[in-house]
Amino acid sequence: MAIGLISVAGFSQQRVIFDTDMDSDVDDVGALAMLYNLHKQKEIDLLGVIVTSDDPYAPECVSALNTYYGMECLPVGFLEGQPVLTNYSRYTRQIAEEYPHPLSSWKEAPSATATYRKLLAESPDHSVIILTVGHLSSLQKLLQSLPDGYSPLHGKELVEAKVRKWYCMGGKFPQGKEANFYRPDPASTVYCLNNWNKEVVFCGWEVGNPIITGDATLRKLPGKHPVYRAYELYNNFAGRASWDQVAVFLLSKQSHKYFQIQNRGYCSVDPDGSNRWIPGKKSNHGYLIFNENEFYNSLSNSSAVLGFLPVRRRSLISNNPLRIPAKISSLPIVSSSSITTGFSQGCPAVSNSDSTAFLSIAGLSMPIKALMPANLSALTSIL
Repeated sequence: MAIGLISVAGFSQQRVIFDTDMDSDVDDVGALAMLYNLHKQKEIDLLGVIVTSDDPYAPECVSALNTYYGMECLPVGFLEGQPVLTNYSRYTRQIAEEYPHPLSSWKEAPSATATYRKLLAESPDHSVIILTVGHLSSLQKLLQSLPDGYSPLHGKELVEAKVRKWYCMGGKFPQGKEANFYRPDPASTVYCLNNWNKEVVFCGWEVGNPIITGDATLRKLPGKHPVYRAYELYNNFAGRASWDQVAVFLLSKQSHKYFQIQNRGYCSVDPDGSNRWIPGKKSNHGYLIFNENEFYNSLSNSSAVLGFLPVRRRSLISNNPLRIPAKISSLPIVSSSSITTGFSQGCPAVSNSDSTAFLSIAGLSMPIKALMPANLSALTSIL
């Protein structure tokens, strides 16, 4: 079996469009917070957020998160053409109402298609990574879109010209049925996979499921922090699988140490959204394989980690969860150059030339680099 490595070479700062179903689950909030952090660290250039949801408060929730992190001007596009909108989320309405933001209603948000097309048209050729963590209705509309004032290209042509690759949190591998692929729009999954010619890496349900974040350790965030509030509203810090956060972690320069890509074959999707991997020649499809032992050993090699962090493992074989806190520091990760940008809003600023990250758990406070690999902090850092 041939396995490929994840590569972020060739672009010092990756251009990213984030497509999220910010509503039914809370890992979208953690994922977006990670993207802000990667943007602040200049590892990525976060171009905008596409909200693929039928929750009318979802785009306002995203706008509130953008504003808290000092990115209130970040474009937010909302899936158009939905006959019925329903607020069923445990947190979107509350975040939208409790935190300031410039978007007064979903009606003011530009369409997902227009936002996609504008951001792509303004980007250099073959430079954009599309990261989807929800169903694919907005991406389908992009592929089917017609020429407009932003570009004379049809949607599929625009994608071919501007997109570098697609990271997709969806599916179960080597086979199964996963929510993003089958609910509520399995036809969009079938269409996108059949009409996508660029590289795509699927981050399946089985990869993020063993990694539990957002548990009681998140209480160390300031109580007024919207990420704290979202996880509090969702399940009062009971912890949640990190499906979307792992997909974001693929943008890290260190992700190859913990993940590999199976790209011998392709992903086939049935009309009901169930999928299976068809082995064969190397293709533009790949699915992520989690090196669980390497990840776990990186944590457990330090006695300090074992002594102060609630590390538990949910093996792909057993049912024991691997727990790493969604935020392992009670202090924000802020570089001295970013203090004035608004990313440290509501939090004290910390500057440290070694890692700029500190761990403060059970009375212990020292640079995080002394306790665990610094690259793992990208998965758990949300400030």
